[in-house]
Amino acid sequence: MRKCYSCKEIKNLKSIFIEDCDCHDDMEKILESPNHSVCKHCFFETCAIEFEGRPASECLEEPKDSADYKQAKEYEDNWNNYDYHWKLKKSITLSQEKK
Repeated sequence: MRKCYSCKEIKNLKSIFIEDCDCHDDMEKILESPNHSVCKHCFFETCAIEFEGRPASECLEEPKDSADYKQAKEYEDNWNNYDYHWKLKKSITLSQEKK
């Protein structure tokens, strides 16, 4: 069962590369699974991903036209719309229109 790398939560997890993870010293572990599961809270408060080693919450404090702000805001606004591997889920509206 997947659990958040930081707090052990089991719901609403996403797969991310955690830059300062100890397991990155072990090439076998990196090749096996370079990413870890993380929950929304830990992603925004403690994990660093694609933001040059800063938590996403810090990026949300930047000017709204910065690239890091836009990416962090996208993740925050659409967290539940992404599956575990960051692929957008099909919307319910589209599924109902096809019927």
